[in-house]
Amino acid sequence: YRVDTDGDGNVICKSGGCLTGYALNTENLCEECGANCVDCEYDSVLASVACKSGSCDSNYGRKSDGSCDACPTDCNDCSIVTAADGTTDDILYCDNCDFRFAENIDACTPCP
Repeated sequence: YRVDTDGDGNVICKSGGCLTGYALNTENLCEECGANCVDCEYDSVLASVACKSGSCDSNYGRKSDGSCDACPTDCNDCSIVTAADGTTDDILYCDNCDFRFAENIDACTPCP
């Protein structure tokens, strides 16, 4: 990739995109993905760099602000639930419990 500087001496991305773990923002700067995020992109709705859907680390889920937060206890995959009207409570619910745990009303309980 090539980089150049703007009039203020900031390094800007000219072509080829950003390195892994970074995304190009509206100022043509490569901005670091948030914590626990493998791959991110600029989200025009959020007007910021956000983790791509499905790109949070294991045991983390993507919240509506594009950040990755820890899943509930004993859960390795989680997501927020969106209602039919498009609203969300922005709480992460378990989609897949850890080994030797079973889903019990959006929580994981130990198997007997």
